[in-house]
Formats: sequence, structure tokens, C-alpha cells
Amino acid sequence: MAKGQSKKSTAKGGKKSGAKKSTAGSGYDPTPFFKKVPEDYVAVRDVGKATEIRGRPIAIAYDPDSKEGSVTVEDINGKGHAVKIITATMFDCLLFFLGEYDNLPKFRSGDKSYRNNLIQRALKFTPRVPLLFRCYTDKSELVLYGVMSDKWRAVAAEDYVDIVKDTLKECGVEATYKLTKSDGLHGGTIEVTPKGNDGVIQPEAHFDFGRWDGYNRVRGVAGGQVLACANQLTLEVRGMMGKLEIGSFAQMSEMHVGTDEKFSDLVRKVAEAIGAYGTIVKAAQKVSVSAEKMAMIVQYYTDKNVISARTQALVLEALKDKEVQQVKGTMYGLAMGLSYVGTHAEGLRDGVRYALQKLGGEVLVVSQDPKGYWKIIQKHHDSKPKKEAAPKEEKPATKPATKPATKKSTKKAGKGKGKNKTKK
Repeated sequence: MAKGQSKKSTAKGGKKSGAKKSTAGSGYDPTPFFKKVPEDYVAVRDVGKATEIRGRPIAIAYDPDSKEGSVTVEDINGKGHAVKIITATMFDCLLFFLGEYDNLPKFRSGDKSYRNNLIQRALKFTPRVPLLFRCYTDKSELVLYGVMSDKWRAVAAEDYVDIVKDTLKECGVEATYKLTKSDGLHGGTIEVTPKGNDGVIQPEAHFDFGRWDGYNRVRGVAGGQVLACANQLTLEVRGMMGKLEIGSFAQMSEMHVGTDEKFSDLVRKVAEAIGAYGTIVKAAQKVSVSAEKMAMIVQYYTDKNVISARTQALVLEALKDKEVQQVKGTMYGLAMGLSYVGTHAEGLRDGVRYALQKLGGEVLVVSQDPKGYWKIIQKHHDSKPKKEAAPKEEKPATKPATKPATKKSTKKAGKGKGKNKTKK
């Protein structure tokens, strides 16, 4: 018997809750399976590009090698829907919710056999309330995009654009706005371009309301475009700022929206970052850094798997150009090298570009505490195992080269040999 299910509901269903129930007839009653079904729940509906299904999984198939499979979802009206799963992340998300509702063991990432065992165990239970399965259609097949609980609520950019405008105005930021509305799969975006600049960087802000897959949160990020070369920078630098405790950037980036006031707090932090851009840039232009130290800083981010060795080589090559650095031999110059590659280099994936733009912003911000930042880089450098010099190999004694036989001597040997044969 599933947890939270009464004996009465089991008897009414005629079978244990984990067993597949006949859904024939119009009098289907979901009570044996769910503790409650809110009256406003719709079994299946289309929302923009997405199809939403309220229900429970009754069959899961998974191939650990291809990391693909499928789930059969029985909606609250008893109809089954075949849904394709193309990522292991979606399996983990599904199993997470089943585990949360029915106290199953927590999933251990990377354990293939454990995932398979958990799938079989999960199907013996059922959530006490319907889950929300969000799907998209690909070649007439439903593909799983996200799994959410009954507590999940869609947060759309169009519902918050007025709060962004009003809050930034309260903070003294006059700006123009560009709204991209939600489409059923993504919550949309709000792009902010403040009016005026310091002649070096045009500040920008970006509010991304995330994928509607149950994982993503609303992100508010301050950024800027370098006017001289169009390099893109992003002040999403929580990790390093947490170590150095500079300003409020560590808490600036993302959140779950609970109330309008909570979202307004996020907007205020972004406004603070926009206002700080001029101070940050001036500080970075005054902090000198040698080419050797620049290489160590770039190596630090390579060792931390923020960028690859190939990207590292592109950055180091770009830093050789004084026009790229603009203010050569400074933290500002290093930031320009990182952001230049992230903005202009060909053949880079979007994720790599964004990582470089973030690093450019991080280098600008840490210029407020260059000594603290350098201690982190130096400590990492000193902790790396030193490469031992390879022992010199002794050269083998060389023998004098043997001279090849000349044509003359070969000819003589041949004549002598022929004479001996004639005498015989």
C-alpha cells in the first residue's frame, strides 16, 4: 500500500495503487491513486509550445548506455500518454519527485544499476498528488521537458516587467526595455539598457525567467558592452566574490521567486551593480599585472575547468595584442582579453562564450581587492605538484662511420672473381 493511502481507497480501486488500473468508461475515479486532485486541475492542456499532463507514471523504460527511454503517464482522467525521455537528467528529475513523495532512497548520480533498481521500486508507489509533466512535440512524439510538483508555479517575464521598471526607476536608473514573452517552455526575458554611459562601457542588465522544467530559477545579471570594441561583459561572479567578500555581487545572480518584494530585492541588487560599473572600471585600469601573472590567472581558470586548454591558448594569444587589452598590463587589459575572445572568437560554443564574458566581469570586480585575489591565484599555483626535470640521457659512444665501398673497388672485386672462374 502506498504511503498516505487509506484502506478504503485501496478497496475502492480494487487493486494496489502501484498496479495498472483499467481506465475504461467515463466514471474514472483518480481517488485511489491521489490523495487529492484540485478542482482546477486539467488532465491535458497546451500552453504555447508545451503540452502539460497532470498525472502519474505507470511505466518507465531506461537504457543506461544511450541514456534514453520513455515514461507512460496516466493522467487524472485515466488516459495513458507515451512520453519519450532523451536525457538522464529527466530520469533523475522524475525519480527525485517519486522519492520525495514516497520516501524512496535518494538517487546517487552516476550509478547506473542504482538508477535501474530505483525505477522498478518507484513504480510500486504513486505520488499523493498528481505530478505535472511538461512536454514538447518532436515529429509527432511527446518528449519530456520537465517534471514539477503541485507546488510549482510558472513565472513569466510579462508578469514582472512593470516591477523591473518601477524598481529601477526608484533606484535612479532610467532605461529602455525589451521584453520577450514566455512561450510555454521558457519564461521569457527582460533586457535593460540604462541611458547614458561613462564613455568606456555601456551598462546592461538581463532578467532571464528560465526554462519551465522545474530546475531553473529567475536570474538577474548586470553586464556591459565595451564601447571601443563591442566586447561583452557579465557581472555574474558569485564564486570569487564569496571568497573575497566584495560588495553584494555574491547574492546577485539568481533566485526562486516567492513574492513580488523578493523579486524587487533582486532588481535592486542588479541596479547596485549597474551603478558600480564606473568605479569598477577605473579601479581595474589602475591595477598593474605582468604578462607572467596574467598567464597564471588564465591557468587558474583552466585548472578549475572553467575554460579548456584550447580556449586558454586563444586568450593568451589575444593578450599579446595591445589593442585588445586597450590599457596594457592591467587587470582591465586582462578583462578585455577574456571578453574579446568570448565575444569575437570563431567556433566557440555559446556556453564557452558566456563563461569568458563572466570571467571578464569577474576580473574587473576583483580589482577592488587585487591582493586578496592574487593570494587565491598564488595559493593555487603553489599547491600544484612541481614537474621534475627529466634526467639527462647519456649519449651512447659513437662508432666511426664505415665508408661505403666505391664503384671502383666493386668493379675490381668483380674482375678478380671472374678471372678465378676462367682458370678453373
